Amino acid sequence: MEYIFKHKLSFLKKYARLLAIVFLLFVSVLCFEEVVDDVFYDPLEGDLQSKAFDKGVINYLSQFRSPALTQVMTDFTALGSFSIMTIILLTAAGVMWRNRKHLNLIYLCLVITSSGLLIHFLKLYFQRPRPEQLEQLTYISSLSFPSGHSFAATATYISLAYCTGLLTKTFVSELLIYLLAFILIALVGISRVYLGVHYPTDVIAGISCGAIWVLSVSFIFELVRISKLKHLEE
Repeated sequence: MEYIFKHKLSFLKKYARLLAIVFLLFVSVLCFEEVVDDVFYDPLEGDLQSKAFDKGVINYLSQFRSPALTQVMTDFTALGSFSIMTIILLTAAGVMWRNRKHLNLIYLCLVITSSGLLIHFLKLYFQRPRPEQLEQLTYISSLSFPSGHSFAATATYISLAYCTGLLTKTFVSELLIYLLAFILIALVGISRVYLGVHYPTDVIAGISCGAIWVLSVSFIFELVRISKLKHLEE
């Protein structure tokens, strides 16, 4: 009995991260599918719940607009910008190269560098214009759905959390790293709506779609990592 318990515990410890990735990937796909349906297809049948949701959230956040908060939100939105993503990638790549974490380096480069291309094609496919309900506090003329900043922030910070989590020695430490990543992603998303450049549904779609991308790549790399561990054990 003790042997069976230890065996199950060892199995869960080895595959816990992989199981979590599969579960979150499934949830992200469902979420993105639901948002696309609510925004683009339900209104054709007279269901305007997504429009009411967008309007309600935008109106709520607009109550808090002030010069000081606008500056803070502008700083938060920069956390999902191309320039910040580039700095993060170059810094992390340098650290990983120096520490001979070549597999992690390939993983991170693949996730972050391809994000911009994926966002571009998604925006062209959905063709949703920017919101006009509220004055834009920062001018942007490109398409709106999904939120590129939210996509990039999700892909970048979750991939960083994944790589960093592999180096932690306790579950709690890894959990705290992911919690920090989720907070940064949320701040970017909220700032995009506050600044008037995205609908809330754009942000939800950006986060869920970014999660689909980073979790899909993470799934493959986690399988590779587990395979390498098995090889070393043998």
